[in-house]
Amino acid sequence: MHLPAKFATAAAATAALTMGLTAVAPAASAAPATASSAPACISRTVIESDPSDPGFDVYLYNGCSGARYVQVIIDYGPDSGCYYMPKGSSRTVSYRGLLGVYNSTVLC
Repeated sequence: MHLPAKFATAAAATAALTMGLTAVAPAASAAPATASSAPACISRTVIESDPSDPGFDVYLYNGCSGARYVQVIIDYGPDSGCYYMPKGSSRTVSYRGLLGVYNSTVLC
């Protein structure tokens, strides 16, 4: 008969300890990394699409002295991948959708 009482006491103590630790533990939150804006030597031109095909195209050109990795940031839509751009290269990043808005071009 003593065994169940000991289990009940141990369970209550464990529950109290767990709840206490849970209340004291700080909330874990991962802040998003802030990417630096692409330098001016990465030229970008944003062209809005025809209303029948909503979205936009971003024309990028690397006029820098070396290669760069760049990414197009889109508000209200998925960001582009991270693209390798050798010196003197160009690339078009297209977004098709109703809500997306060009935000910026960053290094990645």
